[in-house]
Amino acid sequence: MNNSQFTIYIFTNEDINHEIDDKPHITDPNILLATIDLERAAYVIPESAIIAYDWPEQTFKITNPWHDRLRETPFFMHEGSKAIVVFQQQRIMIGSLLSEDTARFIAPEETALYSSFRQDHIFYSFRYGSVLQTAQAYPFLNPDPIIAEAVKAHFRQLGKLIE
Repeated sequence: MNNSQFTIYIFTNEDINHEIDDKPHITDPNILLATIDLERAAYVIPESAIIAYDWPEQTFKITNPWHDRLRETPFFMHEGSKAIVVFQQQRIMIGSLLSEDTARFIAPEETALYSSFRQDHIFYSFRYGSVLQTAQAYPFLNPDPIIAEAVKAHFRQLGKLIE
């Protein structure tokens, strides 16, 4: 059981296919992801692994346990993999892998998440549209401003928020 208030769950194609086999009556991928058993995740990133949350960039800096053993990095980052972000036991963001090379995730609303595994930290970015670096700030992807402020306050309290 994960006791983190903020957690990122990553699901492979295989995880998703098992869920489809178990629930063939669910044809909408958003409903499937909204109900998938989080215990099936290939990889779980708890808030304890999050070093910093850059709010304007909507980027998380996370400890990379494989930085010195790249060949041991798990193969959960494949085209079609999914990421689900949970805050206080509520699913607040869902995304799909856009590109294996850059580990970009894109959600139905054209949001994106990408990471780099070639260093001692992993960077995940949750963004609308393009993942190119720009001078503008990126919005928090959940449209509910109460959830956005709660997440921001949580990371501020942990001392991990970059504003």
